Amino acid sequence: MRHALITYLSVGLVILTTPAIASAEPTDCAVPQAITTPCSGVLLPTDAAEAGLRCLRVDVPRLTLELEYQKNLFESQKNYYTLILSAEQKRSAGLSAQIDVLIAKPLPKKSAFDSPAFWAVFGMAIGAGAAIGIAHALPE
Repeated sequence: MRHALITYLSVGLVILTTPAIASAEPTDCAVPQAITTPCSGVLLPTDAAEAGLRCLRVDVPRLTLELEYQKNLFESQKNYYTLILSAEQKRSAGLSAQIDVLIAKPLPKKSAFDSPAFWAVFGMAIGAGAAIGIAHALPE
């Protein structure tokens, strides 16, 4: 019973309010319309004049300051990257000079320590000495 009453009430409210919604007059455009008179020029509505003054007082100076800030930021970043580029060019020139000096030097002669055969014989000698030392140190 209660559900039927709620259903009838909902349907009734929808049907009663539909003509009012359908016959509502369209709203005017949000753009202010200028009124011209032959003597005084163009007259604006008060809200349009206030919006124009607010734009001149707030938005234009704020945007001018924002533009100056962005210009200064761009110049700062440009100087930063210019400094990094010059430092990297100096570093590259220094490394290139070092490489040229190393290329110009003659190769050193190989010594006995550079040969793998030397280290193999040296390892065998150390191992043999350690084995003899351990064997000699054991009690008989």
